[in-house]
Amino acid sequence: MQKKKNIVLCQLGSPKSTKVQDVRSYLKEFLSDPRVIDVPRVLWFFILRLFILPTRPKRSAEAYKRIEFCGFFPLIELTKKFSSKVQVSLGDEYKVLDSYILSEPRVGDVVVENHNCIVFPQFPQFSDTTTSSVKDCIEKKIPNINENGSVTFIPYYHRLKAFIDLSAKRIEEHIAKYPVEELIISFHGIPVRYVTQKKDPYYKHCCETYMLLKEKINFPKENIHMTFQSRLGNEQWLNPYTDEFATE
Repeated sequence: MQKKKNIVLCQLGSPKSTKVQDVRSYLKEFLSDPRVIDVPRVLWFFILRLFILPTRPKRSAEAYKRIEFCGFFPLIELTKKFSSKVQVSLGDEYKVLDSYILSEPRVGDVVVENHNCIVFPQFPQFSDTTTSSVKDCIEKKIPNINENGSVTFIPYYHRLKAFIDLSAKRIEEHIAKYPVEELIISFHGIPVRYVTQKKDPYYKHCCETYMLLKEKINFPKENIHMTFQSRLGNEQWLNPYTDEFATE
């Protein structure tokens, strides 16, 4: 009997719960990733433990409480549902598995347990802060995955027609239900320095996705805008910032 082909979908993950200690543990691991924060490790060790972890987890826990429902977080539940739908669509020839960088099951463990797999990070635009973190997690378990024929890694899909078409369709459906005069397409931000100095292609990929969506969506083009959310610290991040732009 021919073995099933394994497809491993990977997302970031969520805290175990909205308890402050669980959010603190989640943030500690997330913000300790040198891909996410590239400040010199010794300096960042003190900043993280003396200034961020004593205060930010409580505020973040309150924010997570606003999206948590009966102990479940949307990112985890939606990823599981998406994996199940992909499984149904692909049929018995494939085995579709959900995995996470910061939640269980961890992507590295899932890949080790399911060899000969396609790893599909759920980050359309490539960035060292996200996509490369997935690869790091796998390489901790399977060194040199680029040379390992058992793992195929999909680094980005920001221009994929199916992705653009479906995204445009969902946006149009929402606009039809809730008419608006202005449309903001917001991407997660990264520090500008990552793009200008480290040559991260993320900003370029976001722009390409935005232009393709802008062309596809049935909406006045001059009223479609691109912004970036979720900045941390005092340095300049990709802008315009969503919160400031939306309230102008």
